[in-house]
Amino acid sequence: MHYVGTGGDKGDEVIRSWVTSKMPIRVFGRVYLSTSNRADRLIADTVNARRARLADLMIERTGCVVQSGLFEGTVLPPPMAWGAEDYAAMLLGAYEQELHDALRICLDLHPDTVVNLGCASGLYAAGLGRLLPGCDVVAIDIAPVALTATARAWELNRLGETNPLELFLGAAEHANLSAWLGSRDRPLVFCDIEGDERELLDPIGVPELTKAILVCELHDDFVPGITELLTERFAPTHRLTFFVSGSRDPHALPALADVVEHDRWLAMSEGRPSAGHWMFAVPRSLDGHRSVPASGM
Repeated sequence: MHYVGTGGDKGDEVIRSWVTSKMPIRVFGRVYLSTSNRADRLIADTVNARRARLADLMIERTGCVVQSGLFEGTVLPPPMAWGAEDYAAMLLGAYEQELHDALRICLDLHPDTVVNLGCASGLYAAGLGRLLPGCDVVAIDIAPVALTATARAWELNRLGETNPLELFLGAAEHANLSAWLGSRDRPLVFCDIEGDERELLDPIGVPELTKAILVCELHDDFVPGITELLTERFAPTHRLTFFVSGSRDPHALPALADVVEHDRWLAMSEGRPSAGHWMFAVPRSLDGHRSVPASGM
């Protein structure tokens, strides 16, 4: 049985009691079991440390190759962008798995470009690039390290031989998005920009969005009402489906077979402060396509 330590028995006991507790807790959010901020911080720090150690274990076992799911076989560089803690879930193929069915529909719609707003680790840019040979990909982020990670993922997957890649550093504006979408017939926009979707995803400012397939993480925690706002903006031109983060089965993954049970659950964790929410929007102009249900998924 493989047990990932956190630097001492005290930390191990804290995490063991947290994972096995039947009481509700939100480690990175607003509700905790404990009555002191010091205990809250200890729990959060211990969880982060354990998840990072599990990420190291999965990197060692997988060689940074995604093991299952839609992006199985995609190679990622060692952690550069964002927290290393999410790498275990990414390499296991469980990260944001709620989107896999929607993305399979996207693939069947054969987009001619992918605009990845908030490319972070490069998982989606490289993963979609592998599944869409010849498709242009534009990767955008405000963090230089995210573009470095994406470029490295591109190299590791040898996508330079088949797919053009454009890297853009900074916060995209309406003019940028219009330019990326303008000459394309069927663009796919994959968006995770921490609430900035309110300003950017506006079909009045960017009319080309009316022809785009959209997969967007919604950040109502940061921008209250963003789900309702984007629904109002895109319902007239798109068929909308909404997803909420759901359950995982860590016992089904061979890479975790010899890992103790509470570590299996932590390896699948995405460390969210609340349930994740996403919008999948398909232009109504594609209603006749065999992959698009008449009223969403």
